[in-house]
Amino acid sequence: MSQPVLQLRMFDRDKDHALLVDWCNAHGGEVTPAHLLPPLGVIVQQDGEDAAILFLYYALSAGVCFVDCAATRPKLSLKESIECFDVAIGYLKSEARHNGYHVMLAHASPAVARCLSRIGFQKNKESLVRMFCLTDEN
Repeated sequence: MSQPVLQLRMFDRDKDHALLVDWCNAHGGEVTPAHLLPPLGVIVQQDGEDAAILFLYYALSAGVCFVDCAATRPKLSLKESIECFDVAIGYLKSEARHNGYHVMLAHASPAVARCLSRIGFQKNKESLVRMFCLTDEN
C-alpha cells in the first residue's frame, strides 16, 4: 500500500469556511466565525481530498505566534491526522520564522493536542482554561 500524497493549499475564507464549520460540528467542537480567522490558514489535502485545516495567529511585537482552529475531516485516523498536521505545522513554522517569530504556541482540543505532541509540541505543566470575552458589549 503506497503512502498518501499530501499537498498544502491556502484556506480561502469565503470558499472554505463552510468546510471548517462542517468538520467542527461533526467533531462536536467550537466553530470560529469567519471574521475571527487570521489571514494565514492552510488546508492539507490527502490524495487530492481536503483532510486537515490549521491557522496561524501572530502576536504583534512579541515574537510569539500560535496555531488554532484545527480541524480534520471526520473519520480521519490518528495516524493520518498526525501526518496532515505535520505538513501544516512544517509550512506554518517556516512562515513564522520568515516573519521573525521564534515561539509557536498551540490552542488545541485534547485530540489535536495528542497529534501535536507527536510532532514536537510540548505540553505546559499548568492546566489553563481557554476563555474569551467581547470588547464591544452593548
